[in-house]
Amino acid sequence: MPPTIWRFAAALSLLALAHDAGAARRPRYGGTLRVEMSAAISVLDPAATGEATARLAPLVFDRLVRIDRHGRPRPALAVSWSHDAEYRRWQFRLRPGVRFHDGSLLAAGAPVAAVLESALPPGFKVKPGGDILAIDCPRPTPGLAMDLGRRGYIFARDGSGAAIGTGPFRLARLDPGQRAVFTANPDHWAGRPFLDSVEIAMGRTAREQWIDLEVGKADVVELAPAEARRASERGRPVWSSAPIVLLAVAFEEGRPADKRLREALALSIDRIAIHNVLLQRRGEISSALLPQWLSGHEFLFRSEPDLDRARRLARGIPPAARALTLAYPAGEPLARAIAERIA
Repeated sequence: MPPTIWRFAAALSLLALAHDAGAARRPRYGGTLRVEMSAAISVLDPAATGEATARLAPLVFDRLVRIDRHGRPRPALAVSWSHDAEYRRWQFRLRPGVRFHDGSLLAAGAPVAAVLESALPPGFKVKPGGDILAIDCPRPTPGLAMDLGRRGYIFARDGSGAAIGTGPFRLARLDPGQRAVFTANPDHWAGRPFLDSVEIAMGRTAREQWIDLEVGKADVVELAPAEARRASERGRPVWSSAPIVLLAVAFEEGRPADKRLREALALSIDRIAIHNVLLQRRGEISSALLPQWLSGHEFLFRSEPDLDRARRLARGIPPAARALTLAYPAGEPLARAIAERIA
């Protein structure tokens, strides 16, 4: 993700960077960046899902559109785009001269159209023509350019079926679940990357990452929010992503709960304590699905706890209907800590 290596797909992802106390030296062009992460992959394929794939794919693959730091769509593999008055037919003009990592030329042919169509919702049709990819939408879609900035990597497949990208780095080596090495693509359409290579150690625990950072075996590692303060106190530069993932309590589909029970639970959760203590104030409290700055109506929902009202509501519910089981994703210590606090 341009000046950084990737944009973390988590609201509370933190990075700690190794810092040379010998300080004020100009950064040098080239070199290898050593990164450690807890997630792991066995194959890097943009058609796959998963945390590790989402983080590493931008190194190797490009999209038609990129989203800048202000949240606006900007040209990437598409140099321009247009649409009809109803936003139901879009045309994206491909950047000339772009090549995949195997040297083949990017063109608006049937394979690229099929790859893009597979990333779009059902009903969207992609038609190639010259240097234009046309997209027919089943309904008015004024935000299609923004959507393509967040989904739909463009790639080809080699004879073995492996995905080939046009991105700033090439995948030079992959030891499944353990290590990946990416080398700079000197022919990238946006210019050669600053780094010569990026080495990713995968499947590393938080403790292993911290130790490797301390002894100089890693340059960038992940941090849980609770560790951010300790890292800062030790002089480690810490970077956190913008809040882009929602952490919420959701009732299981198909098993409706009493409306009073839902309200009582909402009134019992101390969001401020979770935000201040568990998340170290890294994130944003929202009583609605979207924050105020994005939705404009979050203020209509109350977020402060009210235990007295929660108890009154609970007393009106039959005892057997009050029992709840709270589940959280396995292997996510932050989700576990929040779930335990709510419980």
